[in-house]
Amino acid sequence: MRGTFFKKPFEIVIETAGESWSQGETMKGRVSIKHHDSADSANDQSVFLVFSTSKDIKNKTYDKMQVMESVTIGKEEGEKEFIFPLAFDCPITEKASALYLACGEQEDYAGLLQLEIKPVSYVENYFQIIRDFFRFQIKTLKNKKNFVEATFKIPDTKEYTSLNSYKLLVRYDKESDSLELKHQFKLKKMVYVDGNAQTKDEKKDIKEVLASKDFKQFGDAPNQEGMRAAIEKVLEEVRVKPIM
Repeated sequence: MRGTFFKKPFEIVIETAGESWSQGETMKGRVSIKHHDSADSANDQSVFLVFSTSKDIKNKTYDKMQVMESVTIGKEEGEKEFIFPLAFDCPITEKASALYLACGEQEDYAGLLQLEIKPVSYVENYFQIIRDFFRFQIKTLKNKKNFVEATFKIPDTKEYTSLNSYKLLVRYDKESDSLELKHQFKLKKMVYVDGNAQTKDEKKDIKEVLASKDFKQFGDAPNQEGMRAAIEKVLEEVRVKPIM
């Protein structure tokens, strides 16, 4: 990935080693500075890793952007390398917000380069099990308070006719090597009022923490059986039970 930006008297070029990253990975790159005029009175330049909403990018409200990491590159002509570690719960790229590489001075950027950040592999593996074995397709992914929030399309089967919506908030906790999950369901329940059948909306939240042995094995290989068993247990709580 490469971006070229101009801010008198500088021409700043940012190059990264890669086009996309997952949460928890390390981003590496280099930045070069050229002069198009005297830089004697100019301030030192920096490279920043910032989090911003799409609205702030459009409005150029740089003061509202959150600086995650930064490195000073000075103002002399030349090239320098930079390394930015990504947290395991850093924001992913979504429609409303993303991480960016910015260059220039803080809150006076010469330009920004949007980054493609995906959920950490353990979270991706969990989503894959839900899609492949339980047929819940992801409609949207978004950031929600250090969690990745997935909204699913409900399978068109009898066992889920009472299920209106399903959202899952998930994050990998590096310290405990575990997956923290918050399942949020909205259900249609049949109730009787004065002898008349009516439907009533009901929320059902299920929280769980999966230990590493339940979602990975042999190092970082996915533990499909462990994840399938965990998901099966959760979905059993919201399935329509057959009348015997």
